[in-house]
Amino acid sequence: VYDPWASAERCKHEYKIDIVSELPAGKKYDAIILGVAHREFIDLDLIALKASERSVIYDVKGILQRDIIDAIIAIWYLCLLYLSYNKAIAII
Repeated sequence: VYDPWASAERCKHEYKIDIVSELPAGKKYDAIILGVAHREFIDLDLIALKASERSVIYDVKGILQRDIIDAIIAIWYLCLLYLSYNKAIAII
C-alpha cells in the first residue's frame, strides 16, 4: 500500500498492513486501486504503472478521469480480488 501521507507505524499497529511513502521504482502492477482522494494521485501516471494491457485501474473515490479507469468498485470487492487471484496489487 502506497500512501505518502499516512503514518507507517500507525497503519501497522491499527490495521496490520505495511505501507510505503514512495512507490518502488520500476514496479508494475496487475491492479491499481485508488482508495484515497489525495490530490497528488490525480496527476500520477497510473497507466505507466500497469504491468500489461490486462492490468486494471479501480477508482474507489471516483476522482480520476473516466478514460483511464476500468471501474469504480466497492471496497469489499478488493479483498476478493486479491484473495482469488493472488496478483500484484497497488493500493494507493
